[in-house]
Amino acid sequence: MNIRNSNAVLKAYDVLIAQPITANGLSPAERDAIIVSAIVDEHGETLVLSRLGDSQWDLRPFFDQANVAEYFKFINWDTSIAQALIDDCKAVTYAWFKRGMPSSKPPIARGITTLAVASVMPFLRWLKDLGIARFSDVRPIHISNYIHHCKHELKLRPLPLYGRLRIIDFLWVFAADMLFPLQSYPWGNSTLWRICGISKVKGLDAGNKNVGRTDIIPPEDLSKIFNFSEAVIQDMKSELSINGIGYNPSDDHLSVLCRDAVLFIVSITSGMRNDEAIGIEVGAWRRVVKDGVLFCWVSTIEHKTGKGRVEYLVPELTLNALEILAKYSVTIRKELDQEIRLLAKVTNPNDPAEHLLRLEKARRDSKKLFLGRHAPGGRLQDQYVEALSGQASNYAFDRLAVSANKSAPVTRSISIPH
Repeated sequence: MNIRNSNAVLKAYDVLIAQPITANGLSPAERDAIIVSAIVDEHGETLVLSRLGDSQWDLRPFFDQANVAEYFKFINWDTSIAQALIDDCKAVTYAWFKRGMPSSKPPIARGITTLAVASVMPFLRWLKDLGIARFSDVRPIHISNYIHHCKHELKLRPLPLYGRLRIIDFLWVFAADMLFPLQSYPWGNSTLWRICGISKVKGLDAGNKNVGRTDIIPPEDLSKIFNFSEAVIQDMKSELSINGIGYNPSDDHLSVLCRDAVLFIVSITSGMRNDEAIGIEVGAWRRVVKDGVLFCWVSTIEHKTGKGRVEYLVPELTLNALEILAKYSVTIRKELDQEIRLLAKVTNPNDPAEHLLRLEKARRDSKKLFLGRHAPGGRLQDQYVEALSGQASNYAFDRLAVSANKSAPVTRSISIPH
């Protein structure tokens, strides 16, 4: 099997492009049969992962970010909710995924899974508690009560409130895709943005209007953690220097400490989002001297706005830290390379789709610097190496905070991960 550089080649483009962009006008059987996700194996065979009618959508082939945990790549549709509600939400979600909102491009996969978890499911469960089985039965009073519930009982701030109510907006925009659409415009004489209070909060004023949810880390605490991380990296550098060029660190505890410290240094000094930091690969940096001034650059992939490969200007300290981690991660990267070789030798796997997805993810992660061991469901016998997830990054920062004698978790204080 040829080594592939991206999961993009896994996607069954011919099959996915051939799918209808709307469920409108299709019979129930035809709607349920629409392919949501599929991959192609090395023999050119299409392996269907999810159809519109499935209770779970597997969106793994559409994720390019290295830091997204596997369980965030699925949508689990609650089968205890009235089928008509689920069917219409599936149709609307699919329509947004295929076509995007008017005058905007379709969302990335993370947008779809976030919509389902943060907006669709809470609204459906609220309607279930009211005994409502179809969206055509939803009245303005129901929408008004739900807004009150989110604003005053859940006390959601403007941006989280927008995220919670967004599915209602989509139900109206994609009404033609539904079997039982809303009967009236859900926002009365207003708009979703105004109801959430976002249109009134612009620029620097957002900092004083409780729009953001991330507190700022106190300078003295930041300094303490930064100094601790810098000391860790210096210790690692000294150990490598003492042991010589051929030395491969084998102490897992020290390797994890080095990884966590370098991740913190990169995150603080570069301004990268977490998925961009985790996406850094071995050697993806350079030094340039111009007019006697040293410039240091780190390259990574920017996913959120679709810019692709970008470079960040960083201090030389950051490049030194990355070079130390490149040496300290040799052992775990060898472990991942060994798994790749074993997976590639399997010719008749029990589950071809799962086998191929794992192999491709392992290959994508093989050059990454920020790696960790993951045991699905706590099963150590199934443990494997992968790029650090956003949640694992949170734990890494918290460990650093504890080690630096700081009681408050770091992840409550800095704007990472995104």
